Amino acid sequence: MLSAVAAFILIKSSKRTALRKATLDLILRAESDNDYLGARRAFREMINAGEDFGALGRQKAPDADKSGALRILLNFNELIAISIREGAIDVRVYRRWLNAAYIKDYDLLRSFITNLRNKEGNQRIYCEFAQMAEQWRNDPWPKPPGFFKRVMIQLGRID
Repeated sequence: MLSAVAAFILIKSSKRTALRKATLDLILRAESDNDYLGARRAFREMINAGEDFGALGRQKAPDADKSGALRILLNFNELIAISIREGAIDVRVYRRWLNAAYIKDYDLLRSFITNLRNKEGNQRIYCEFAQMAEQWRNDPWPKPPGFFKRVMIQLGRID
């Protein structure tokens, strides 16, 4: 019986470790992906230039470079939301890395998303990203767990 409990704890701990590793791998890949980094750079330039993202979302033939950069960011953020909801990556690790930026991206791009949805006639476009950003905004991020709690989480004693 004791060996079954130990095996269960080991399996649960291994799953958590694998999720954290997958999350860190995703973060590292994003931070070294030229398309993603270029899109983030273009996004910052648009913000600094006072770009009207809502108008860009309404345009029938938007600037391909600007629209393409925004879609790369939006697709990445949508993938993050889906991956978290499906349990493929660790929400704690991801939120500790990018919580505020994720919400800020959504706030800046909300009018673009709304107008794109209306233009395309599809209210589900980027809905996972929108829902996750709103959930995070309304769910205050707790401070990271202390050493003892991290050990207990790693051992599978608590979630």
